[in-house]
Amino acid sequence: MIEVEIKIMVDPDNAEKELINNGFLKDTQVRETDIYFDNAGGDICDNDTALRIRAVEYIGSGSSMSYITFKGKRCDDISMTRPEYETYVEHPAEMMKILESLGYKPIEPAVVKNRIVYVKGSITACLDKVEGLGDFLELETITNRDTKNVALDRLWEMLEALGYDRKDTTTVSYLTMLQNRLLK
Repeated sequence: MIEVEIKIMVDPDNAEKELINNGFLKDTQVRETDIYFDNAGGDICDNDTALRIRAVEYIGSGSSMSYITFKGKRCDDISMTRPEYETYVEHPAEMMKILESLGYKPIEPAVVKNRIVYVKGSITACLDKVEGLGDFLELETITNRDTKNVALDRLWEMLEALGYDRKDTTTVSYLTMLQNRLLK
């Protein structure tokens, strides 16, 4: 599967208003903690790929889940579009031990965000408040390699309908943004 994604820094109140005005429905609210992993040589990050364990706490329900995700290389230079493989992990602490036993170590810092998810058809909009970074809007959809360009065009159109300009989007991951802040 290919996750087609674009990301932009936003004012969350204005973004929420525009999402609702454009027919998005509020779905869930979660707190996500992402721990990324790499080997001693830095091969995962150096290859523009990502390996993470994500803990998801569903706000208001008291329930939580964890996932392991591998994100492949980006498909283009203008979006966050890439192959993504993800599965549920029943025991995340054990999964971390497995990864560490295989030579993978956690990368600092963890990415922690409060996320409100909105849905309109096959498009998911996520309003993210990322600790240490600020507020972002991610528009994403899942597709296959053959239709990724059509899906990306739909996201660009939606971004413009929400009142944003494609030139203001970023292809930098939250992890990289946080690491860059730590270096300053």
